[in-house]
Amino acid sequence: MKYEMIIKGKYDVRELNEEITVEESLDEVSMRVQGSFLNQSDFPKIEGGEDFSIFGKAFGTSTVKQLFSGVIWDINENKRGSKKISLTCYDRSIYMARSEDEYLFPKGQTAAQRIKKYAADWGIPLGSIANTGVALAKSVYRAQPIQRMIESDLNETSDKGGFLYVPRMNINKLELVPIGNNKEVWVLESTEEIDRNRSLDNAVTQVKVLGKEEEGKRTPVLATVSKNTKKYGTIQKVLQDDKVKKKSDAEKAGKKLLTGIEERIVVRALDINTIRAGDAVKLNNKDWFVISVKRNLSSSGMMTLELGSLDLIRRRYYGGSV
Repeated sequence: MKYEMIIKGKYDVRELNEEITVEESLDEVSMRVQGSFLNQSDFPKIEGGEDFSIFGKAFGTSTVKQLFSGVIWDINENKRGSKKISLTCYDRSIYMARSEDEYLFPKGQTAAQRIKKYAADWGIPLGSIANTGVALAKSVYRAQPIQRMIESDLNETSDKGGFLYVPRMNINKLELVPIGNNKEVWVLESTEEIDRNRSLDNAVTQVKVLGKEEEGKRTPVLATVSKNTKKYGTIQKVLQDDKVKKKSDAEKAGKKLLTGIEERIVVRALDINTIRAGDAVKLNNKDWFVISVKRNLSSSGMMTLELGSLDLIRRRYYGGSV
């Protein structure tokens, strides 16, 4: 499949492209593109911050759509031998990921309301923002990256019984979508490799939820929840969160951390170029969720997906408020 690669909105450099990869994962808010190009005389002069876009036919259709829109972040030129230029580009959420600020949020706001505030302050247009529906505690965020604040808001939403949501750019608009909310769930059939890993390394069969620390006093235990201790033994995690006040909330937060054998699958397959991190897919008649995706758009037309269960994702990426 041929892709158009447009710099500054007008220069198509696909004929100079040697290799280009696109990567996205749940632990990074920004999609990353890395490309290597022949640095010939017709390659445009570029600077960091300039536009870079990729257009191509959506998998299984004849419709050309914009698959990436972002900015050039790193430029590396090699002028020895066959002259080459390497680019690293990110979508525009990179500005929130790399920028720091301070915020004071009152009690009762939702993660959705807060992400709208972050986006407005950084001039990022909004797309579909899911109603996260969970009232958050008062938050005082001292100087730290905006991305960390977003993660903290989404973690607290999960801790209090809410669903899991992933922030991501859809072209130039920031969206907040429930994990696994994609309308088209692809069945992975033409796979070249499947690596399956199962381990108790990150298993948790008992969770003790602690309340607020007080100097000179034992930290109060709000709740203790357990599951499968007879099967796997007692593997306990202690969760301490000043924002969890009620026993019912503590039990919900604790239960979300309970997990048995952690199963993770890495699949190499024909690239379905519309699959995003956070999407649901099917493999061997089972539902999985995309933790990360890396695709090669140059010649191989292949993608590598890291897949996990919703419980694994909750534990690894939404395991507790910061």
